[in-house]
Amino acid sequence: MSLRKIQLVEDDPFFGQLLIKNLKEHFPDREIQLFESANSVLDNLSDDTDLMILDYHLDGDGKTKSITGLELKRAINERGFFPPVIFLTAMDDIEQAVKILRDHGSDFIVKEKGAFNKLRKSIKDLENISLLDRKNQKLEKEKTDHNMGWFIVGVALILAVITLLILQ
Repeated sequence: MSLRKIQLVEDDPFFGQLLIKNLKEHFPDREIQLFESANSVLDNLSDDTDLMILDYHLDGDGKTKSITGLELKRAINERGFFPPVIFLTAMDDIEQAVKILRDHGSDFIVKEKGAFNKLRKSIKDLENISLLDRKNQKLEKEKTDHNMGWFIVGVALILAVITLLILQ
């Protein structure tokens, strides 16, 4: 299962375009949207977003104050959207990374040499997790259906025995 629609929030237009170019080169079948502010992505949330990539430090857009990617993730969740989120940051801060992962961030990638490779790997890992989750859901449904089938057989047998006892 591929993550078809990716929303990217990056307030540095140059780095945002580099990310788009790199992602489209390696994931050509994905729809990738770039937003340069927290407000612009909040105004364009959609149920079909499969992944969000958020810059950790987002400058205000003139109308709003600066916000962290973690605050943006929480605002997105408060609106009823819960896509996996990969955070990008220029700061290599372990405490920040732990905070993000405790808040159910999917990954934390520092903008340094090799960041594009790490981002691509993280996306592929999330696709594998998504595939495994869907397989697990399918198996759980099959298990429930199977158990329900045995329940119906059991009820039918009990009714048959009761009917035989009544008829005697």
